[in-house]
Amino acid sequence: MRTISFGGLFAALCLLAGCGPTPVTISSNPGGANVLVNGEDIGTTPVKHTFDYSKLTYYDVVVRKTGYLDMSQQLVGDTDAARRDTLSFDLPVDPAYNETTPSPAVNQWMRVEVSQRLLRDAMWQTLVDAVTSRYSNVEQLDAASGYIRSVPLTKIYNIPSTGGSYTIRTQFIGSIVSTQPLVFKFKIQSDFSDQPDHWTPFDRVFAGDQQLVEELQNRLGLK
Repeated sequence: MRTISFGGLFAALCLLAGCGPTPVTISSNPGGANVLVNGEDIGTTPVKHTFDYSKLTYYDVVVRKTGYLDMSQQLVGDTDAARRDTLSFDLPVDPAYNETTPSPAVNQWMRVEVSQRLLRDAMWQTLVDAVTSRYSNVEQLDAASGYIRSVPLTKIYNIPSTGGSYTIRTQFIGSIVSTQPLVFKFKIQSDFSDQPDHWTPFDRVFAGDQQLVEELQNRLGLK
């Protein structure tokens, strides 16, 4: 007996139903957003792409732009969405974007050679005062070794369009790495989470964190 695979049967049905290659214009508001189809970057909006449902039964389309929340849609060959000749996405503004900023200290160490006018004790007190003005709770503080780590600051952002939320947290970590000359290194650990107990590095920090970075550079003697 001759058998027909599911893929072959689907392709045959697609030909009968007219669901072969389908050119679609993908647009967004605002424009200039990156479009990924099944994980592959196909360009920026507006962009045309051909979906061939005789080869794949479904396609995942993701649209993303800096400062806005990602939007996605799954196209399945036997649905109305798959038969459209246009796909439009209204990208919601990312509520965290205006409250965060790039920083040279985000998730990477910055080294500061302390001004010679500051003795170690004075430098340490200056450092602690600056950090605790931003992070009221300190997780570890050791004057002898020159190590300081704050308790993370977290903020939850709601996503009205989906009813979901995501969290951003930042944490100050620093230590003295040399006494001759006196050198202090620090970083702002920044993470993102949109599901419980799952954190990934985030490439921005809160505006107050960058202000702390600049304050330390200035008060410890370097800009």
